[in-house]
Amino acid sequence: MTAKKFLSNKKTEQQTNSISPVLKDSIKRFVNVKHREYPEDKRFNSISPFYNSVMEEGLKKYEKEKILINTN
Repeated sequence: MTAKKFLSNKKTEQQTNSISPVLKDSIKRFVNVKHREYPEDKRFNSISPFYNSVMEEGLKKYEKEKILINTN
């Protein structure tokens, strides 16, 4: 997670991830649909907060279970 400035919740770091155009389009559509369904949910205001929430939840899961993908 990015470092926070004193008295600020603004994220100051930038992370670049490469994904396929098809996946990017799918994520955009998903976020737009969820934003219409849940306009008050800040995770769906745009793609950036959605990515942030997904990464935070993935990290929490990894820290708890020490695995992200079921290898069975």
